[in-house]
Amino acid sequence: MKNDDDQSIFAWGYRSPSGAGETRAPSYFAQSPAEFEHCYHLTAYTAGTKSSHYSTTNKGLHIEMCFFRLITGHYIGLMNCTESARDLGEDVACLATPLARPDGDENVFYRPAAVSPELFPSAMFKGIEPKPVYISRSASTLVSYLTGIKISHNFL
Repeated sequence: MKNDDDQSIFAWGYRSPSGAGETRAPSYFAQSPAEFEHCYHLTAYTAGTKSSHYSTTNKGLHIEMCFFRLITGHYIGLMNCTESARDLGEDVACLATPLARPDGDENVFYRPAAVSPELFPSAMFKGIEPKPVYISRSASTLVSYLTGIKISHNFL
């Protein structure tokens, strides 16, 4: 993390069975290397934007990312990584992570453990400027808020 801005470190849970993380506490880091079981083919990719650095703070992970709100009121945030086997043409599929916003600070999100990152067409984020946000380590009152929801671009 100190030497590279590869965001695949936050891809834990990718392609895991739905609900696999239901008992896991929300966090921006994996709790075990086993959570990267299906991530071996991920590679860094910036989808036309500059690569973003990140750092840990007392408020959580400080990162600049493109995100938007779904009609359900939840959010997805674009990560700078994709599958290496995918065609890196104009509409590359990039990994996006589910995010929820606890009541309070509009710049603070958390990643629900029960919902895995998914591939989304990068074109969905076209025209959305990256914004600096914090990804909080905990959301004790909202841990099961998104449990059971499967995020996919077909949903939209």
